[in-house]
Amino acid sequence: MEKIKDEPAFPVDNVNIEGGLTKREIFAMAAMTGLLQKRDGKVVDRKKHQETIANAAVGYADALLAEMAKEKT
Repeated sequence: MEKIKDEPAFPVDNVNIEGGLTKREIFAMAAMTGLLQKRDGKVVDRKKHQETIANAAVGYADALLAEMAKEKT
């Protein structure tokens, strides 16, 4: 998983540019977006739960990367 999580999310060939977001960062961002949405009409108390939400988002990203890294048969 280490190799996959650090790969660029939007690679560009034949260009001498470094930086940008990794797949892990993109996946975590998408997961966090969903976690911060209203649930059953209730607004998530972001201040109270920010560390939990951040950890969950990264956890979802890591789980997706681990699944992607499995060799498909």
